[in-house]
Amino acid sequence: MFNQNLTKNKKLNSTKKTITAILAIVMLSTLTLLPIARASHDYNNGMHSSNMYTTNWLQYYPNAQCTATAFNNIDNLFTQQVIHQMFLNIHIYDEVQNNGAVSPQTVYDRIDHDNTYHTYNYVLYVGHGGPNGFYGYTSSPSDPYTTPALTSFSTIQSHTQVSPSYRLAFMWVCNGKGNGAAGSPTAWNPQYWNNPYTDPYTWIGFSGASPWLYETISSGNLYEHWLVFFYYFTLNGYSVQTALNEAAKQVGFQNFANTPLASGTYSTYWPYQPTIGWYSGQMHVMGNPTGTYLPSV
Repeated sequence: MFNQNLTKNKKLNSTKKTITAILAIVMLSTLTLLPIARASHDYNNGMHSSNMYTTNWLQYYPNAQCTATAFNNIDNLFTQQVIHQMFLNIHIYDEVQNNGAVSPQTVYDRIDHDNTYHTYNYVLYVGHGGPNGFYGYTSSPSDPYTTPALTSFSTIQSHTQVSPSYRLAFMWVCNGKGNGAAGSPTAWNPQYWNNPYTDPYTWIGFSGASPWLYETISSGNLYEHWLVFFYYFTLNGYSVQTALNEAAKQVGFQNFANTPLASGTYSTYWPYQPTIGWYSGQMHVMGNPTGTYLPSV
């Protein structure tokens, strides 16, 4: 046990050094710096998959950079979940998709693929959207009046109803919380929401505005850092709820409940027309976070 803890502490210290590097936060023009669309591996062996999506629409340079860095770090955390047996390397996550900005149909196709080939699936989206869905690729990334095609939560629901295999859906998107037929929680796994407190499923999202990843959650720490720490702990044997608390500790809080995310005490600046100004919001964790575990070595 001591050696296991020592190894885990070394991994944590290494990860912390990597993701707590302070990024220069300079308000520059919109830049479509995105995570490189890639599949870390694609074996279709019937185990687990992780999908990450973002958007190229209305992205400050520092936020695009933080999203790319966070996605690459989280990608690496998933792909490091490998069981070494004899001469075989067995990936717990058969597919880790770092998708970047994609079309709605690409998202729907990935859901169908995941439901066909994998036992349980996990999704993270960081970008813009609302109670009806979220945005991906656009050919007009700097135009606030021309919105990209919407990846619809109601359409997601129609695809997940066939085989509701998603166990963690994390929507870093404004105004995404809702319990109606088209609301995010019911969309990603409608059957599990018949009894949300016993089934091992968690949805995380926001009411009001979600902060930019480049903004500060605490002195010397960005929301990007907290997000990566959350996935670090979920992939090291912690439940979603415990991972929320442990990630909060790494950025200077007693637990998740004390963070501005949970208390809704943050303010985030929206610089684009037609709604320039400061906005607030709150992160919500719904479902069964104490019973939701991501498979890990």
